Amino acid sequence: MTRQGWRKVQQALLSRITMTSKALILILAWFGSLTAAFLIGRAQFLNPETTEEADAGTSSSLSTSTRSNSRSSVGTSEFQPGLSTPAELRQRLADIAEITDPVAQTQAYLDFVRSLSSADFEAALDTSSLLRNAPLLGQNGRPDQVGADFLLMSAWAQQDPLAAIEYAQNLEDNVRDTVLASWASTDAEAAIAWAKEKYASLAIDEPNPFLPGIIRGLSESNLPRATELLLSLPYSSERGQALRSVLAALEKENPNTARSWAEQLSDPRLQAGAVGRLSANFAQDDPEGTLSWAASISQEALAQAAPVAVKNWLQEDQEKALSWLDSQPRQVRSSAATEVVESLPVDEAEAFLANSIGDESYDRAMSSLSRRFEDDPARGAQWVMNIQDNRLRNRTFHRNLRTWQNTNPEALREYAENHEVPEGVLQRLGINPD
Repeated sequence: MTRQGWRKVQQALLSRITMTSKALILILAWFGSLTAAFLIGRAQFLNPETTEEADAGTSSSLSTSTRSNSRSSVGTSEFQPGLSTPAELRQRLADIAEITDPVAQTQAYLDFVRSLSSADFEAALDTSSLLRNAPLLGQNGRPDQVGADFLLMSAWAQQDPLAAIEYAQNLEDNVRDTVLASWASTDAEAAIAWAKEKYASLAIDEPNPFLPGIIRGLSESNLPRATELLLSLPYSSERGQALRSVLAALEKENPNTARSWAEQLSDPRLQAGAVGRLSANFAQDDPEGTLSWAASISQEALAQAAPVAVKNWLQEDQEKALSWLDSQPRQVRSSAATEVVESLPVDEAEAFLANSIGDESYDRAMSSLSRRFEDDPARGAQWVMNIQDNRLRNRTFHRNLRTWQNTNPEALREYAENHEVPEGVLQRLGINPD
């Protein structure tokens, strides 16, 4: 595993530890010594003369050079036991699972991962459930947390990425992305070539689903290349996922670096999205300053930043926040309308939306306001019927229906019998639409 890859493992494991500052210092020192030992062992077994860049020209050359490069660039562990039987691997993991000290258990597991040859990983993954309840290595049902499988897949991807990615194809997307991120951190161009070739073979009419994982792996090691790949993606959930990875890496390094990066993006829509995501953190301390920064970039960026910034500003100075919002163009006002409605007393929230009835850009705010009338279904239903989008109107009405049936069924039925409501609501209430 590379120096950077090992540091990612350390950081991820440390994020799961809650303890006193003294204990945390001891853990940090332990990880530092572990890293040093690992790097020394890696240097002893690494043969740089056999490292070659992967050729992206043809499928066969990609396969051959990638396997050669991945195995030679990672090096081997000083343990190097050769192939182990599934029974042997299971016994070793069972022994590790019996260790009660979480730090010692984690160190033993990292030593175990270092000792594996490429052909051992699949069997090791099949038995890693033994560590499901381990304090630091267990997933606890959350695939976004670091766990035994994450470490195994990352290490396998750096030894034999093609075998690892083939195994991951039948698993969840986050596992595949872990493999691609690890591969990209050691041989980015080979990973990119594979992703493009694989994407072309799928012949699908959607963005390349393999690029977000690669971008995640490049976010800390090669920001210009990560940015280039990010800009190549069209507006999509894939681009949103990749953007989150880049911003997470930048904010961890320095929030100001993240701001500078966002300011230099050439795609206005992507830039606005980045500003919106960054604003969630900046607005906690300086909502007014966050809005000024977003406004200096573009109106679209300001609209993305406004919801969270205005929400925080309302808590500090409601009058000033509302005055500022009232002076903004429609796009910005409507973007923060839901947060305003949820922050103001209900009468003031109604007054805030009164002049926007019939404007579809305020539909989400009206939907939110309707849910505040738990004991007054007639009043809430009026706001539901002000929603312009038919699907949102119907969905909001049905979502509120259960609450209103429990709190004031008579008033609900009276309103439905004498006012226009969606036909499906009448059916649920047993009212003949004729």
